[in-house]
This record gives sequence, structure tokens and C-alpha cells, in this order.
Amino acid sequence: MSVAAGSQAEEYVARWLEETKDWVLIEKNWKRPRCEVDLIMRDTTNTIRFIEVKYRTTNRAGSGLEYVTAAKQKKLKIAVLSWFKENEERAVSIDVVAMDGNGVCTLIENAIQEG
Repeated sequence: MSVAAGSQAEEYVARWLEETKDWVLIEKNWKRPRCEVDLIMRDTTNTIRFIEVKYRTTNRAGSGLEYVTAAKQKKLKIAVLSWFKENEERAVSIDVVAMDGNGVCTLIENAIQEG
């Protein structure tokens, strides 16, 4: 998948979450050494949502959800801790959105547990 396709998928998912969940985008492609988060959003209860977007045009090689490996989960946890060092927020959820080639999104809230 190209960088452009991944960026378009992230934009699509951000709009989808804004429209369907009323979440507010805080940051996109937040990066620090050894970690990155596709989307950081605030939900209607003021919980900060760290969202990993996985886009696949087909499911032949598995769904996007299957590509959130243990190594990726560890990097997301590091990202959450890094973000907290710079921000006062404490309520958090690490979520995953898988998007297929037809634009169908599947949101898994609290997909990655802290710890």
C-alpha cells in the first residue's frame, strides 16, 4: 500500500469517526522517536482515543485487524506514555479501525489494553 493510500484512509477514518461518533480530531500522524499514532481524537466523554488505522484493499492476506501485531501494540503503548509526558490528559483508549477497499470501517474500541 502506498503512503498516499494510507494517508487517504486515515483522513476517511477521521471523518467517519467525527460523523458517526462525534469525536474530535486532536492530532494526525503524531510521531516521536520509536512510536507513531495515526489519529488522536477526543470522544464525547473527554476520553483521548489513540487510533491505529489499518487499510487493506482486500482480505486475501488477512483483515487489517490481523496486522496489529504484538510489536505494533507495544509501540502504541509507548506512544501513549510519550503523549502523556507532553499532555495533562489521563482518560485513554487505544482503538483500532480496519477499513476495507469498499470504505467499510470496523472500530474496535479498547483493542489494546494498557500494561
